[in-house]
Amino acid sequence: MHDGLTGLGLKNSGIRVNTVVFIPCKVQIARIFHLKPPIMSQLISLATAVDMTTLYRQDRETILANAYKNQNILPKCETFDRDVFDTVLKQNGCEGLRIYYSMDANNKVHAIIVGVNAGDEDMLTMGNDVDAAIIENARRCPDDCPPPSALNE
Repeated sequence: MHDGLTGLGLKNSGIRVNTVVFIPCKVQIARIFHLKPPIMSQLISLATAVDMTTLYRQDRETILANAYKNQNILPKCETFDRDVFDTVLKQNGCEGLRIYYSMDANNKVHAIIVGVNAGDEDMLTMGNDVDAAIIENARRCPDDCPPPSALNE
């Protein structure tokens, strides 16, 4: 009878192995080892973007409690300058960006963007108590809206 331990070098090691079960699970492995999804899985078509932004614009007020409706709590979009993204991405060890959603004192939702290192950790300091570059002050629509496009009409 083959006990499966000889090939693992455990036959006479004093280690007792009852059952080993391997369950393939790409999502769990990716989480454990902080594997990045392929770049193509993060890109979507214009048609998908139009569908998603249209649905959001249609329902952005209806998903709010009555006390918060018609106060522009949820933005349609926020516009950032490229140089702030370049500043974050140029930080030593920066491998990507993470977007957090936040709220100001007037209950308006804003995106906060931070760098992410290879360990999938937020880059909040650069050592010596120096804050990392963190992005927030965007042009928020409404009130500062871009020209019409398929994503915002």
